[in-house]
Amino acid sequence: ALELMAVRGGWLKHLDKSLRSDRDVVAVAIESDNRALMYADEELRDDKDLVLRAVQIRGFALQYASERLRGDREIVSEAVKT
Repeated sequence: ALELMAVRGGWLKHLDKSLRSDRDVVAVAIESDNRALMYADEELRDDKDLVLRAVQIRGFALQYASERLRGDREIVSEAVKT
C-alpha cells in the first residue's frame, strides 16, 4: 500500500478503512496528492502534523481538515501561504 500511495495518493479512497486509518499510509498519500486527506480516517483529519503537512503542500487541503484544525491559527496561516 505504501508504494501505491507514493505515486497515487488519491487512490486512498479505494483502500480498506484500516489503511485509511494508518498514519504512515496517509502521510505517504498526502505527499503525492494532498487531496488524500479527504479520504483519511476522521481521526487523522484531526492530526495536526498530518494536516499541517497537507496545507504546506497546498492550502486547499484545509477544507479536508477537522473542524477543530480548520480553526487553528498555525494551520490556517500555513494554508494561506500556498
